[in-house]
Formats: sequence, structure tokens, C-alpha cells
Amino acid sequence: MSIENDFSFEIRIPTDNQLKFIQGIWSAESQGTISRWFQGDGCSGMLFILSGSVQLEGRDFDESILMLPHSNHANAIKFAPQTIVAGIRFQPSVSFSLFGEHIGAPTVYRDNRSLPSLSTLMGNLKRIQNEHINRINLIEAWASSATQGQDSTPLFHVLQSISFHAPLDQTLTHSNISQRQLERQCRQRVGMTLKEYQRVLRVNEGVRLLKSNIDMDLAEAAFELGFSDQAHMTREFKRIAKITPGKLQRVVLSRESRKVS
Repeated sequence: MSIENDFSFEIRIPTDNQLKFIQGIWSAESQGTISRWFQGDGCSGMLFILSGSVQLEGRDFDESILMLPHSNHANAIKFAPQTIVAGIRFQPSVSFSLFGEHIGAPTVYRDNRSLPSLSTLMGNLKRIQNEHINRINLIEAWASSATQGQDSTPLFHVLQSISFHAPLDQTLTHSNISQRQLERQCRQRVGMTLKEYQRVLRVNEGVRLLKSNIDMDLAEAAFELGFSDQAHMTREFKRIAKITPGKLQRVVLSRESRKVS
């Protein structure tokens, strides 16, 4: 569990068959006004606001279930004091199968006959006090039931197999439907093209690389990640991660220095 500046956070990454459908499940509590970033990862999710309020994309939301869109860039989230939230991140295209629609912006969930247990889940989550692990357990149990029997569509398999460094055409040759069909399904279910999704993956890998190698030469990083040059990498970081590679290294270095002191 991470505890920092009146903010506590815990996340669980599935290790079994659920990893095909779920990227992570988390819980957080804020005692003061705290801002954090959701990394653009091409995934979608749900946010359970159990008390207090949050601000997303310039809009304020109080106690509710929010359906979150697939993200092709980082987004800031601001927690009001005394806010308790929990959330789940779905792998790409999974939320479309669950809700039957593409979510284009943070949207308050209304009762849906296909997912009648969500209101019950919300009520159970609100009854838990100061227990990250119990909230995560509840959401994990719900997700296991909700994704049971989910169809693995051709698009689902393609998105799972796309790599940031492999040519996209090479990946698509293994699909049993045409690239045109895959592109149409990707725009419909994920809200972006396959190429844009691959760009998001490349920047995410870059963020991980630079966080773990804060002294790495940026030209070397650009080459390793498959960018045409350092300037190309910087443009993509600014567009998707909302931070330059150099500033990211400085932020991580500053945090590490505070831990040591």
C-alpha cells in the first residue's frame, strides 16, 4: 500500500485468467485536496465514488458509479478532502462487451438490466470503512462474475497481441478478419485506431523505461523505443503522457531524493 501526503492507495494486478479482461483493481482515500494522473493506456474502467467528490476532465462528480472511456492520453483527477474511491481498469474493448456501447467521456452509470449487480456492489463498497483490501476483494468478485463467458473477439485477440515495437501489419496478418474490419471495430469499441493504440503502448513503455532509468540518455531511449529521433519521442510524450521525457526524469529524481532525505 502507498501512503503519501494524506493520500493512501492500493492496487491489485490480476495474476490468473482475469488478466485477459482486467488490467487492475484499486482503492484510494484522500484526507486533503490531492491531484493525481490517470496514465493514458488505451484501457477503460469504472470509478466508484463512495464519499466526497472528484474532478475529471473539468467536471465535478460526487457519490456515483462513473464509466470511464478508453484513454489515449493522460488525464488529471482531483480528489476533494475526505474522499474515498475504488476503481477497476478493463483491458481494451472489454467495457464495450459489458455495457454494449462505447463510452466517450466520464458518464454516470444508470441501472442496466445486463448488469443488475452494480448497484448492490456500490452499496456493499460504501459500507466498508478504511479497508482497501476488502474493497478490492469485492470488486474482484464482481468482475469475475461479470466477465465470465465473455467472448474473445478477433479484435480482442489483436489488441492483446499488439506490441509497441513490432510492425502493425505483421501483427494483423495473423487475424482471421480483414484489417478494414478490425479498424472499424477498434474505432467503434475503443474509440481510436489500431495505430493510435500502438502509439499509446509505445509511450507507456517509455514512461516505464524512464521511471526505472532516471539517468538514461534520452536519445538512447528514443532509439530503444522505436521513435525516429528524440524530438519525435518528446512530441509523442507531450501529446499522450502530458509530460516531456526530460521533465518525467526530473520529477522521478525529485521524488527519489525526498525518500532518501
